[in-house]
Amino acid sequence: MIINKLQQNGAISKETAKTLEEIKVINPNAFSKVTEQLVKDKILVKTKDNKYYLKKYDK
Repeated sequence: MIINKLQQNGAISKETAKTLEEIKVINPNAFSKVTEQLVKDKILVKTKDNKYYLKKYDK
């Protein structure tokens, strides 16, 4: 769900990264552990300002 929403919203780089609120994830706090695991698994990248983008597009 989070991965699809990031892709649909063009979150593919540091410059286009989005917050969970921006991609309209309902109750982002409920997904914090899932999101952090996706970062650990190197599927997502978390920016310093708590935005996310898909790692597979990272250069």
